[in-house]
Amino acid sequence: MPTRPQSGRHSASCLSDKVRKRHFCPSSAKRRGGRQPSLGIADCARFVSADDDELGGLIPSRATHRALEQLLDTLRDVESVSKKLQSESLTMVDARALFDGLLEVLPSFSTHIVPDAEIVQCPEFETAAVKVLMRPFEREVNDVSQTAGMDGVREDGFADRILKRRKTLTPRKAYDLIAIIPPSSNVVERLFSSARAALCHEHHRLSPMALKMVLFLKVNESYWNVSTVTSCI
Repeated sequence: MPTRPQSGRHSASCLSDKVRKRHFCPSSAKRRGGRQPSLGIADCARFVSADDDELGGLIPSRATHRALEQLLDTLRDVESVSKKLQSESLTMVDARALFDGLLEVLPSFSTHIVPDAEIVQCPEFETAAVKVLMRPFEREVNDVSQTAGMDGVREDGFADRILKRRKTLTPRKAYDLIAIIPPSSNVVERLFSSARAALCHEHHRLSPMALKMVLFLKVNESYWNVSTVTSCI
C-alpha cells in the first residue's frame, strides 16, 4: 500500500533526528523511567553561534560570566547556611558560628545578623541578658591550637565547613550545658504563627487567659490527649 513507505520514511526521519540530537546533546538522553530532562544553559551554549545578531546581545561576556559564577557560588554558601539554620538539632552556639562564618565572607550582612544589628531594638539589653543567663554555666578551659580554617572539601557545604571548624576551635570560655540548649527560634516562630492564626477577626473577643491556655495546650500537645481532658473534667 502507498501509505506504508511514507510511514517508514517518516519513522526513519524521526529516528535519525533523535540519533543526531543524542549525538550532539549527551544530556538529552532519557533518564530511567522514560523522563527526558530539559537542556541546561551549558548544554545549549555550545550550539549558539557568537555571530548570531539576534542572540548576540543576550550572550554575556567572559568577564560577566565569571562574575555570575562567583555570584552563584556566594548564593550557594548563603543557601547552605539558611538550610542548616532550619535544622531541628541546631544549637545556639552552632547558629552563632554560622552567622560569624557567613559574616567573614559577606561583611555586607552585618546590618542584619550581627548581635548589634540595626533591626535589634535593644542590643545592650539582649547582650546583658545572655551574659547573665550563661554565667552559671561558665567555666575556664585550656586553649588549644587553632589549626582549622575555612578550606575544606567543597562537597561538604559551606555551613558544614563552618561547624567543623567551630568544633576544632576551643574558645577561652565555654559552657557545660550549651550543647543541650535547644534552638528556640523555630519553635518561637511557630508559636507566634499559631497565636496570630488563633487571634484572628473571628476570635478577637477571646480573652488573654483563654488564648494563653489554648497556646499552652497547643505547644504541649504531645503530653496530653483526650483521656487527659476527660479525667480533668
